[in-house]
Amino acid sequence: MIFISFTILLNSVVRIEQHVYGFSSHQQRRWKTMNHFQQHNHDLEHLLSSTKDYPSVTTNISQDESLDRISSAHSTPRVYISHILQTNPKARSHILNLLETNAGDDSCSKREAMLWEQVKLEAQVALDDEPAAGPQLYTLILSQSSLIRALINIISLEVQTELMPATAIQSLFLQMLDPIEDGWNIQLDIIAAATRLSSSHSTDALTAILFDEGLHALVCHRVSHRLWKAKRTGLAYYMQSTVSRVYCADLHPAARFGSGVYLNAGGGVVIGETAVVGDDVTILQGVTLGGTGKERGDRHPKVGRGVILNVGAIVLGNIPIGDFSIISAKSLVNKPVERMAIVSGIPAKVKGYRTMDDLMEDMKENGEELESCNTKTFTETMKDIIDRIEQTYTI
Repeated sequence: MIFISFTILLNSVVRIEQHVYGFSSHQQRRWKTMNHFQQHNHDLEHLLSSTKDYPSVTTNISQDESLDRISSAHSTPRVYISHILQTNPKARSHILNLLETNAGDDSCSKREAMLWEQVKLEAQVALDDEPAAGPQLYTLILSQSSLIRALINIISLEVQTELMPATAIQSLFLQMLDPIEDGWNIQLDIIAAATRLSSSHSTDALTAILFDEGLHALVCHRVSHRLWKAKRTGLAYYMQSTVSRVYCADLHPAARFGSGVYLNAGGGVVIGETAVVGDDVTILQGVTLGGTGKERGDRHPKVGRGVILNVGAIVLGNIPIGDFSIISAKSLVNKPVERMAIVSGIPAKVKGYRTMDDLMEDMKENGEELESCNTKTFTETMKDIIDRIEQTYTI
């Protein structure tokens, strides 16, 4: 009897609570659960806010200083060291002799000359391994007067049409490309293509120049961008159409690219008119940098330095993608991404953050000398690396 009376009293209290507060017991439980998760999310956000900008690293310098040094290292000249130098003492001596000539000269032309000499050494070794390739290697590489001319010659043979034969394309490229700015950017693009591809077989600069479609598409885009800036939009669109047909990469002529970009164009890449791609960005197949369809004017992503856009990643809208961040494969990004963040999913959410150790390790894998990047010249850095090779491979 007492139990029944207590039950009736409890039900009355619940009904009064529903009448006064306007929600059922189920809604109360839901409300309490939501409060719990809101508090959990608040605690999580507080935890991330204290660590997300500056993940733990084993270093005695500040995180800002570390990022500044890494950014500085990414902006310093890359040093390409061919695998030929590891196995061929004569090749090492040849490069060292060239370095001694005008040792104080660290100009862009000297760096190009060092890269070009190594490409020719790789071609000569390839010729020894495959004598039947002699005519092609001689025509495309060994008979050319410079690195840029060799690359332009190869691309012109791939994109020529009845409307524009190879000779006309070569003339157009040489006319439009700036020998200093574009020449430097293309050098770094070649090094990126030679060193950044994950492959079971070692990739060298010769292979990149001869066969890397993403590199060829980038060079064509640099020409179309120059045409666009010169108000020659018809020819710029023609070049864009040709690149899309030949290399499966739809790069709007107005889009801006930095240096040292690695582009894997095999699976189709689409980059919109107002997109900006920073230095040292890696773009794998199937990536889209597009608009939402709801904006006009400046409507495409702005990708920072050192970003990795994995296979099939889609980034929509005029949003910043922070330096050194990673967009995971098949992710859809429609909100700004913080620097060093790792995002994934549809829509993409932050799954973690890269550490300074990760970035430094990536740079070492690409042969970049972080400790000495600000204190040694290009010539001194190359000599040091060759000396280390000499000590390692000399028995």
